[in-house]
Amino acid sequence: MVVLRRPQRTTGLSRVDPPYPLYPYETVLAEQEWSVLSGEADPTAVLQAAFTSAVVTDGIVVPTLQSVAEVDPSGSAKKNSTYAGHGIHRYKGKFYPQLAKSLVNVTGARQRVGVVLDPFGGSGTVALESSLAGLKSVSLDINPVAIAAATAKQSLLQVTSDDLHRALCCADRAVDRFQGQTDWSQFSPDCLDELQSWFPPPALAKLSVLLKVARSTAVSRACPDGRTILEVLISDLTRECSQQEPSDLRIRRRAVPIDDADVFGLFSARASRLLERHRAFGPRLALRDHLPRATILDASASDSSSFTHEAFEHGVSAVVSSPPYGTALPYIDTDRLSIAAVFGRTRRQRTQLEASLVGSREITGRETAEWEALLGSPGAVNLPATTTSYLDALYRAVSADSSAGFRKLRTPALLLRYFVQMNAVLSNVAKVLVPKGEVALVLGDSTTTIAGQKWLIPTVDEVASISKGLGWSLVDDLPITVTQEGLLNARHAITANRVIRFQAD
Repeated sequence: MVVLRRPQRTTGLSRVDPPYPLYPYETVLAEQEWSVLSGEADPTAVLQAAFTSAVVTDGIVVPTLQSVAEVDPSGSAKKNSTYAGHGIHRYKGKFYPQLAKSLVNVTGARQRVGVVLDPFGGSGTVALESSLAGLKSVSLDINPVAIAAATAKQSLLQVTSDDLHRALCCADRAVDRFQGQTDWSQFSPDCLDELQSWFPPPALAKLSVLLKVARSTAVSRACPDGRTILEVLISDLTRECSQQEPSDLRIRRRAVPIDDADVFGLFSARASRLLERHRAFGPRLALRDHLPRATILDASASDSSSFTHEAFEHGVSAVVSSPPYGTALPYIDTDRLSIAAVFGRTRRQRTQLEASLVGSREITGRETAEWEALLGSPGAVNLPATTTSYLDALYRAVSADSSAGFRKLRTPALLLRYFVQMNAVLSNVAKVLVPKGEVALVLGDSTTTIAGQKWLIPTVDEVASISKGLGWSLVDDLPITVTQEGLLNARHAITANRVIRFQAD
């Protein structure tokens, strides 16, 4: 067992890098968070550093909480981003825990009254890191998969490994009793036809067995929030058991259909990994006196009513978020089978969800015409002049491109809608942000090709302009790199992002 000793305030305080190499931007963040944490009144604050493995004071080496959290059960010295519930569900677009934690530190969240806010909460990475740091937080999202994953991560901080084991054993017993019977009672009747067209019948029957267990009273008695945890595990494997092409984020069937899937084996593997990680991490939770549970809200940050929740009573001390890009990843399409099978949302309901997402690529012809009409009306939208000038130029170029397809023709309208939505989100945030509160956004630019010419979509600069228009001062603009996954549409992926950080007046 690692014992954390309280370091004394001393001019000899120094830090030790992690055992794995840091990217250049991580080194910059390590220095920035060290500067903030070492200046706090609480001498133990430095133990919260994300890109530091140990603190040295008076010759005593004290491991940081992050280095303790990252100890991998396998003994690997590589960067571990699956501790404490991270990794319970794959979620495209999430930024990794160490970056989220570092930005919470750099923004000085613990120095001010209020909660940490992620207005684009996703799978709850910022919320979980805030809880581990002893900070109250709020996470907003409208994607059912994201909400469930974020909730499950919070639950895993509070349940014991024994409780989790008992809940998972309920699934083992149901699997042992399964004899191939079909029972569609766990699926929404309105989703059943779609599910039967996308899953081999044997695989769908096995998913139903697991869902029935997750929703049983036995699981509820065995483990608080056991249903949510098990449903998230089931959701994570659902896509893999279907006729969906695994390497495509969009809707595409496999070239060779499958007749069945090892649903139980996939669930068992996930359950075993989760239990192993929880057992390894569980004792470390005792090192924290108090771990507040984050508030996970099914709400859109573009809706001002979302900010009337009691969690915002004392305001927002810091915002840490990775907003969607100008034409966002297809979050709903990617997880549509989970959303239907596990969360019972119909195709129509998913379409409405997709349309409600900030940065959605989906737009009707009528909506396109309405947004394009605004492009030609000076002062019709409350956006910076640089943003409207860019969109006007883009619209003229696309309109003149005889080779442009319908999606390309709709790009200016989509981007106008996106920037209007981002303005609404940031304006709502500004109303609850405390004086001198900081906002850290991880964003990237994308490109489009018009008449053979590559056009940059300056998402970062225009969001920065919107932020400055709210009276926020830019305090940092840090380029970062991101990894590229082996997906069919990876050629469109954004691999160069920036962290833009602002401070309110």
